[in-house]
Amino acid sequence: MKIDDFLPAQVERLAREKRPVALHADLDLLLVNPPPWMPLTPPLGCVALAGYLLDRGLGVQVLDLNLELLLQHPELATLWRMEQAAAWAEAERSAQLFSRLAPAVEAWARAIVQAAPRCLGFSVMGGKQRFVRAFLTQLLELGYEGGVLFGGPACINYGLRQELAAPLGRHERVAFVLGEGEGAALRFLDSLRKGRPVSTGEGLLLLGDESPDLRLPTGHLPLDDLPRPRFDLVPSHGYLTEALPLEWSRGCVGRCAFCDVATMWGGFRIKSAGKRLAELEHLVGTTGTTVFTPADPALNSARRPLLELCRALVARGLAVTWSGHAVVSKLYTAEDYRLMRSAGCRHLEFGVESGSDRVLAAMGKHRTVAEAEQTLRLCHESGIHTTLYLIVGFPGEDRDDLEASAAFLRRNRAWIDSVRSVNALYLQRETPLWERRGSLGLEFGGAESHEGHHWSVGSNTLEERQYRVRRLLEVIDELGIPYHLAAGLDEFS
Repeated sequence: MKIDDFLPAQVERLAREKRPVALHADLDLLLVNPPPWMPLTPPLGCVALAGYLLDRGLGVQVLDLNLELLLQHPELATLWRMEQAAAWAEAERSAQLFSRLAPAVEAWARAIVQAAPRCLGFSVMGGKQRFVRAFLTQLLELGYEGGVLFGGPACINYGLRQELAAPLGRHERVAFVLGEGEGAALRFLDSLRKGRPVSTGEGLLLLGDESPDLRLPTGHLPLDDLPRPRFDLVPSHGYLTEALPLEWSRGCVGRCAFCDVATMWGGFRIKSAGKRLAELEHLVGTTGTTVFTPADPALNSARRPLLELCRALVARGLAVTWSGHAVVSKLYTAEDYRLMRSAGCRHLEFGVESGSDRVLAAMGKHRTVAEAEQTLRLCHESGIHTTLYLIVGFPGEDRDDLEASAAFLRRNRAWIDSVRSVNALYLQRETPLWERRGSLGLEFGGAESHEGHHWSVGSNTLEERQYRVRRLLEVIDELGIPYHLAAGLDEFS
């Protein structure tokens, strides 16, 4: 049974209730969140950076262009689904889509040029670059003369940086933030404000100062010292869920071979239980929201502060619920999960990835199948909803490993509440797997990009990986496990 996370009727209702957004004058930074991204919650990165910069006296506004365009075109709502990413990324399909969005996009471009912020900031990840390029081209044609600052996961990727910068040519005052954004953005904006030069370094990369192999250190700010995210800068009732996103940590304790989180954030660090509690109490008191989503790669990466927070929530009687991604861990006991449930934890999503210990070791997961089974059982028995992510086609995986994943699903059906996605391995730059692509014998067959799905090694081709996705989906259907619409073969369509 498929679960639909994205209901067009809900988008139509939000569109009817939409309020106009006016851009302010005399801004140091207009932070733009471009499409596409499913707008379940406000853009945490934008409102967190805005809070930091406002706290230091800069004029900042957040424009969630992703949400604005969706609500201006609710008839196109299905194109914001995760499995429709190709509509924004492929040349022919994106041209058709952008032509339908053109009047609304041009109106926003003209409003930005009229507001004349000293700098435009774009929060970008893979899949957004084609829209950002087109939007920047239009802004420049209309006479935008301010600075441009790119931030987000796409900025650690040399190829994506090149794509984003293409419309800018020799445009001055352009930079990329690599990793943590607060300190680098402040330095760049301060230089624009004072008309002083700024140099590459400390997480800031100026346009033209790079090579494909450039690596820059990123500063690590104590998370307890950061001000609260400014959720008041985005529409209070425009998103598809009532949840507010939180940040309880940065980085990740793992270094999975297919993941770029460790590259982007550097070392793992946490926000204290006291700081987390204070933010929750503040948000409940000021927004009335009681539903939260920690956006961490794994909210349970540090056991002690998490359980300390849970005990404090129970003691305070703060009636909140929270859900997020979690890592398989043998450290958590049945009592721990019961405490988390009592403190409001309702749903945890685990990157189990495979039912083969051999594949898990190759992925660098440092977790075993037995530990995954224990985690799912204890979590489910405590009353916390469990969701799985699965990956097929990791280099070295064979049909026996695939059947081990199928057997894992059958063995643990009682503890699995849903499956979020069954993904064919997507090759990303700036990951351990990317660094080992030569030694592993990955071939790209003349593909335009050496990222994504267009690679092979031996019999592990895209067609074979598609078969493996279908095979696991058959087992999921056979077992009656609910799965989400973005799961499966949709990403190839």
